[in-house]
Amino acid sequence: MTDAAPDIPRRSRAFRIGPRVTWGAGALIVFAIVWELAFAAGLLNPRFVAPPSAAASAGWELISSGEFWGHAWTSLIELFWGSIVGIAVGVSLGFAMAQWRTVDSALSPTVWAIYSVPRTAFVPMLLVWFGIGLASKSAFVFLGMVFPMIANTYLGVRETDPYAIRSARSFAASRLETMREVIFPSAFPYLIDGLRLGAGRGIVGVIIAELYVSTNGVGYLLRLAGLGFQTAQLIFLTLFVAACGIFVSQFLIWLDHRIAGWRQADTATQ
Repeated sequence: MTDAAPDIPRRSRAFRIGPRVTWGAGALIVFAIVWELAFAAGLLNPRFVAPPSAAASAGWELISSGEFWGHAWTSLIELFWGSIVGIAVGVSLGFAMAQWRTVDSALSPTVWAIYSVPRTAFVPMLLVWFGIGLASKSAFVFLGMVFPMIANTYLGVRETDPYAIRSARSFAASRLETMREVIFPSAFPYLIDGLRLGAGRGIVGVIIAELYVSTNGVGYLLRLAGLGFQTAQLIFLTLFVAACGIFVSQFLIWLDHRIAGWRQADTATQ
């Protein structure tokens, strides 16, 4: 029992393909096969639905032409800057609201009032303020990222064990040391959850912003494919966006296990 305990953190930190990923990939493969067979049997209208093979072929043509990578890079840059600013502002505001009641009372009404407004309502305003370039799309991503980060940071800090904080202070730990050694490790799982929610909303945000008005980006390609009834290309681009969301989510789960593997070890030894 004692000899096996040290292996638990190492197993929890290792990157491996779990049964959830295996079953999920298998389900997608089965779905694609059924979809292809239904199309071959004439059960689907080719004017509105393309088979997976046609979507893969259209995707390969788009990628091999070199056009796709420029648009994907534009969307990635917009997503990156909006996410970075959203994370920084969200964590800072969430921590301040959780630590100081005055800040919480002052900011909570404004924060949740803005959060209750549908994000699409901000598109015209952002276009007026920032134009149709990088800034407006990044600002739209920011709106999708900042509120999950505020909420999860706030909850994570509030859920920190008060006895752990008192113990740290009893050993003369400064506020900065208490935050670094006690509060942040306790709140880290909540931050990862906020990142997962925010990343998904950020990806949706950048696509929506590019769909409304843009001259480049993956959302722009989606709009062109939809207007031209290019269903194969439309399906490929939709699947690409979905795959990006899955990749980001799985990466954050792996990062959580990598950095906070002690939580899995504690769970396994209970």
